[in-house]
Amino acid sequence: MALKKEKRPNKTEIVVDLILDYMISNKLRVGDKLPSEQEMTELFGVSRLCVREALRGLKFMGVIEAGTRRGTSVKTVDFTSLSRALSFQMATSNFSYKQLLEARLLLELGALDVIGVSATPEQFDELEMYAKAIDGVSNVQEALQKDSEFHRKLMSLAGNEVLGGFARLIEIFFCIDPEILLNHKLELAGSVEVANEHVMIVQALRGKNFDLARGLMRRHLQKWDKQN
Repeated sequence: MALKKEKRPNKTEIVVDLILDYMISNKLRVGDKLPSEQEMTELFGVSRLCVREALRGLKFMGVIEAGTRRGTSVKTVDFTSLSRALSFQMATSNFSYKQLLEARLLLELGALDVIGVSATPEQFDELEMYAKAIDGVSNVQEALQKDSEFHRKLMSLAGNEVLGGFARLIEIFFCIDPEILLNHKLELAGSVEVANEHVMIVQALRGKNFDLARGLMRRHLQKWDKQN
């Protein structure tokens, strides 16, 4: 059987990594200046064009900003923009379904303790409304949307900007695999079971029973597993 050829990073991607490594090793903070393009060309031993393209990519991700007079400096990271760029990368890359499912499990299961501690009674009441919204829905697309809205609302209650930004990964997850998506859509449509699972997760979090909440969420999400 032929081995799958591993994609090698191009020169621009290598320079992006070099710049990021430089920022980390030199402990640069927001507002700190980076070396000039010419200095980076000499420092990394690459062409100025590669440096310029790498900087352009980092600007797009919101990691750095540039001014005519002040040069290039570290920017406060906008996690929403960063996760949008990552979502685009996911949508256009050939990630395996297993990787995506594992990433979603880690993301949501890891957030439950934070949500359970930080969410207020009023927020739990609102979340429970989202949890019940799928109950009785007969339209396939609407059912899927209601399920997605519950999970996005859940993640937002973590009150964590980083988690909030990466919650966009959940949205990408729902449209990665058309075949599995279709099968799950049919299961979701008008499903009282899904609504009950949502409600039980909320109640477990409200009661600070995090082990139960994680178990319920794992069982809920593993319905997307191709092997089940």
